[in-house]
Amino acid sequence: MNNQGIPQPGFYPPAPGFNNQPMYPNIQPQSHPMYPYPGQAPTAPEFSPPPSYNPNYPPVTHAPDPVVTQIVPVTFGPDSVRLICPHCSADISTRVEVTASTKTHIFAMILCLLGLCLCVPCAYCGDCFAAANHYCPCCDARLGSYQP
Repeated sequence: MNNQGIPQPGFYPPAPGFNNQPMYPNIQPQSHPMYPYPGQAPTAPEFSPPPSYNPNYPPVTHAPDPVVTQIVPVTFGPDSVRLICPHCSADISTRVEVTASTKTHIFAMILCLLGLCLCVPCAYCGDCFAAANHYCPCCDARLGSYQP
């Protein structure tokens, strides 16, 4: 305050009932700052050492070795194949359905280009260019195919 009792700018007198005592007098300030100053390494927290080795501790038991099942690849041909279905686990002989393949259509187109249009049905009646699809008779799952 100046001589006339007017407060100076930026200076305010303490509020009535305010004292400069700390709010929590029992709490001591930390001896070291929580975060180090630039250029200082942080202090490592203290940990207790791990427990010592006890030879009488029960031994670790290991799980039994897993059972390995080897799946043998099946080679499909134009005829039915006997196998165990991977979908329903039934012991089956595959159901074979013969259908026209891309090779069949190409062969028929070549016959037409050569002027042998009357021979085109022979390409679809024979099994020389047909694809054989193998299915499970129990669950109707497609198991594989054979392309000649």
